[in-house]
Amino acid sequence: MQTWISAAAIGQLLIVATIWDLRKSEIPGLLTIGGLAAGVVVRSVLGPGIATSLIGAGVGGGLLLVFVLLGGIGAGDAWLLAAIGAWSDWRFVLAAAVWTGVVGGAMAAIVYVSRRFGLASLRAFPYVPAIAAGTLIAWLAG
Repeated sequence: MQTWISAAAIGQLLIVATIWDLRKSEIPGLLTIGGLAAGVVVRSVLGPGIATSLIGAGVGGGLLLVFVLLGGIGAGDAWLLAAIGAWSDWRFVLAAAVWTGVVGGAMAAIVYVSRRFGLASLRAFPYVPAIAAGTLIAWLAG
């Protein structure tokens, strides 16, 4: 992550998206697409430029596109990762996506075991907390 502005923007996006996803099981397009657009504009003006921002957004959104098309996650999750990419770069969003997969896999295992032993009847879980945790781990590791 190159600037404190990017880190602050990503942090705010993730806080709001996590709260919204936990409460409503969705992420508003105004937040995700607006966050993506703001990232492209700000990073174009302050640096490193529009190409870096657009490539980051493309990588971020593209990584989850297959899962959206298969119905495994919602489009809002992909848009959120695209917004993270727009505010950072392709390397950071790739690391965030890898860590998100690790955290999401652990969450899925917990849901599976809970269902298996009759502790919960969850069939699905909000994925934004996994994206938030994965992004935080990528930031701490980077």
